[in-house]
Amino acid sequence: MPASPARISLDRCHVLILAAGRGTRMGGPKALMLANGRPWWQIQHSRVQALGIPTTWVVSEAVKKVVLVGAGTAGPPRMVVANDGLPMFSSLVAGLRLLSGPDGVFVLPVDTPASTNRANWEALAAPGKVSIPTFQSKKGHPVFLPKAWVVSTVKLAQQTPDPNALRLDQIISPLAALVPVDDPDVVTNLNSPEDLARYQASV
Repeated sequence: MPASPARISLDRCHVLILAAGRGTRMGGPKALMLANGRPWWQIQHSRVQALGIPTTWVVSEAVKKVVLVGAGTAGPPRMVVANDGLPMFSSLVAGLRLLSGPDGVFVLPVDTPASTNRANWEALAAPGKVSIPTFQSKKGHPVFLPKAWVVSTVKLAQQTPDPNALRLDQIISPLAALVPVDDPDVVTNLNSPEDLARYQASV
């Protein structure tokens, strides 16, 4: 992968939320799971909007239809549709193809609550290299990819015979900077109804 530029400003970045999965363990798409009576996508969208960072969602066709209906007067988030039957790397590439312009992209799975502390996002972008947040030594999300990595990840998918066998964590782990943050949300994964119940009880 190419070398990355230094000192990236958060104002020139973008958030990519991966929400095209079927959510088998949750019993349905995680973007649509109810948290305190509200669809999770609305809560996650509000958390990221409050940070002031442009955002694109990668969703399934089924999720897109529900979001469009429930978006209200504020309108839906920017969305791109991906195949919900393919691995997450396919969703990642579907989103990254649209994002060669920003200086960097934060990759956030929909089932990880977006940190509401802007300083955490700034800390991830500041080194100007691939960065992973950690909380109590555990790796989490969002992962930060500088522009050069966004472009090269899309190229890698185009040049690999079976790109769906690729995994972002395996690609970036050897070179990623680990950035400690004081926020347990970065290591939270809402994979099941039990996970969601525990999370709601803790906030």
